[in-house]
Parts: sequence; structure tokens; C-alpha cells
Amino acid sequence: MSAEAVAAAPIAEEATPVVYYSIESNDRVVLKISEQAIKQSATLSNSITNLGYSAENAESMVPIPIEKVNGKTLKLVVEWCEHHKADPVPEAYPSGNTVLPVWDRKFVDIEHDALTDLVNASNFLEVMTLLTYCCKFIAGLAKGMSPEEMRVFFCIPTDEEDEKAERFGKEKTEASATSADTTA
Repeated sequence: MSAEAVAAAPIAEEATPVVYYSIESNDRVVLKISEQAIKQSATLSNSITNLGYSAENAESMVPIPIEKVNGKTLKLVVEWCEHHKADPVPEAYPSGNTVLPVWDRKFVDIEHDALTDLVNASNFLEVMTLLTYCCKFIAGLAKGMSPEEMRVFFCIPTDEEDEKAERFGKEKTEASATSADTTA
């Protein structure tokens, strides 16, 4: 092989090592999430910056506490972020007619309570695209429902239930005030 041929051969780039950060749910489940995937969450990205975490010290740092998200839900968020780690991160919530990709439709087609937790977690962690996809899926479920069916589906109390709860709250407050007066 000539010297020109050797010089013209492309040099293989060194693979960049994958950096993982640890995050901890409110029920003490510790998960690892890659540096690329964490960019899908504005909250996690900001936490890394604010806590002084970097690629150099990521493995030795304590897990980032995620107080408002349980382990089962945080695992779903991490799975979604890892699946979408190569996707561009939107600067604002998508508007207009958002198309729900097949993989994401299957991902958010979960039990009602788990979906509610996923919506709350994606909102808290500012995973904009996941939140948009969850809301799009929920809107599709609600389409064609009567107001009564929506009320039941979304666990919205009736006016009577609201009034009953309000009366109960007032009675409880009055009872507490009365018992405080008699002990004083």
C-alpha cells in the first residue's frame, strides 16, 4: 500500500462514551438516564446544570431527587426519553394538529391512573413532546363522549358532590373551632 493510500484512508472517529446520570423517585427507586435522553426534560437538564453535574462527575454524584414522581412513572418517562434521545427538543409546546406516532400511541395506551401519573410527571419534568402526546391521546379517548361520560371518565364530581364536600368541610371546620373553644 502506498503512502498516498494510507494518508487518504478515513480515520475512524473515537466513539464518545455514553454518560449516565442517576435520578431518584419519591419512593426511592434509582434509575439511570443518558445525557442525550435527559435533554428531553427541561427540568432534568436544568437540575444537572444547577447542581454542577457534568460528564466528568456524573457517575460519582448522588442521584437527582424527583420528589413529585413515583418509580413506576419515572421509569416510563426515562423509557420514553431514551427512545426519543436523538429527536430534536422543541423550544415550545407543539401547536396545531400534532400527529401521534404509532410507537408513542402504543406507549401512552396504558391504564387510566398510570396515564394520569404520566401526564403529571411529563408536565412536572417539562418533557414537552411526551406531555403533548399524552394529551393528544386523552383527547382522542374523550372524542365522541357525552358530557356525563366525560365526567365519569375524568372523575369530575357533580355539582351535588361538590356541594356535599363543601358542607362537610365547613362542618369539620366548625367542629374543630368548637372543640378548640371548649379546651381553652
